Amino acid sequence: MIPKVIILFLSTILIFLSTSPLTLIRAYIFFRPLVQPFANKHLTLFDNIPINAPLPLIVIFYSFLGCIFRKDFSIIVPKVIPLYFLLYWSIFSLYNTKYYLASIGFIFKILTAVSVYLFVYNAIQFTEDIKNMLKTICAICFISIIWGFYQFIFRKGKIWFDGIVRIHSFLVGANEYGIFLSLCLIATLLMIMIFDSENKFYKFLFVMIIIASILALNRGSWIAMSSALILGYFFFRNKIKFRYIIGPILIVFIVFSPIIILRFSEWSEATPANTFLARINMCKIILKLIPYHPFIGFGIGTADLLFQDLFGIRAWPHNDYLRLALEIGIGVIFYVYFLFSVLFLFLKNRYKNWKFNFCFVVLLLYWIIISIPQNIINDVINFPLFMALVACGVKYVNLTATEDKNYERTYFFNRNGTQWDDCFS
Repeated sequence: MIPKVIILFLSTILIFLSTSPLTLIRAYIFFRPLVQPFANKHLTLFDNIPINAPLPLIVIFYSFLGCIFRKDFSIIVPKVIPLYFLLYWSIFSLYNTKYYLASIGFIFKILTAVSVYLFVYNAIQFTEDIKNMLKTICAICFISIIWGFYQFIFRKGKIWFDGIVRIHSFLVGANEYGIFLSLCLIATLLMIMIFDSENKFYKFLFVMIIIASILALNRGSWIAMSSALILGYFFFRNKIKFRYIIGPILIVFIVFSPIIILRFSEWSEATPANTFLARINMCKIILKLIPYHPFIGFGIGTADLLFQDLFGIRAWPHNDYLRLALEIGIGVIFYVYFLFSVLFLFLKNRYKNWKFNFCFVVLLLYWIIISIPQNIINDVINFPLFMALVACGVKYVNLTATEDKNYERTYFFNRNGTQWDDCFS
């Protein structure tokens, strides 16, 4: 009963905040991870409706309601078209699905992520709004880390090899938590490098994120973030020195080398099978299945159930690209196009506001890489959080471009006879 009261209370708050779109979406970003433990226990509001469903439903409703009735909202914002095609193709895949409930649930997850992207992009009007969004992400990150440390100290997390506790905070698992922390790392880095460099809290939070990431024991995130930073350096090598990239990576490895080496030397996770080889074998099976329904796939959100039917084991493909190719066929192209089109946007602007664009290039590279060994697009926290960050980045690029054009027009106008002081009045 108490979880239901909490959800109804938070839903009421979101509805009351609807007059301020930015506040509403910030509240959603903050609240959503806090109530994930209810979903982890598979609680429902009634019948088969997940207990947390009202929160994203409110975001979806007000996002599209704003696009219809608010003059400052638009349903066609930069980079959103591939997301619409991804959503529509997922709906088309219902033609082949055997599990309508699972497919509809997955479509709802994609719709939530698209709505968050729309909401954040439209709600942000000034660069200060982006700063406030990042502050919200840092705040919920700080709370999640405190809870994760509690799990570690009191041994409430998953007991891993040799008695080490693997923390997952509010999320469903340690892998998801590692990805969540990596996204928060980018938000914190943006605060340190651009928006609030004098505030020592963000530097402290940055260190806490690294420690929590180690305790989450998510090898994929370690590799993906290190690779993203090194690849990011390649594009920004005229702006940043290599030692500023490789130095912190080496320091983290040296300080935490006992845990890191132990984690990489232990592949089985207390099971007889090697998880790396198991994932490779699963990928081989998926590649053989894709040709059976190459156009619209077997149905969005059904990969684990398909494996259960075929092999008697319910397993999730640990690769988002292959998973989408299996479930929605060629629809995976729209998702890949979205990721790389946003990446190229930040690369194109890398010589302007380079610190900002460097952070978002690292974010995109990290997401593209981590999607190879993990499933994230179905994650109800990380996928929308990623979309919120991307929307902040795309909006910042467009805001600064508009400011530059306004400056150029003002500069030209004043050179043709108007007083220079008018530029600054």
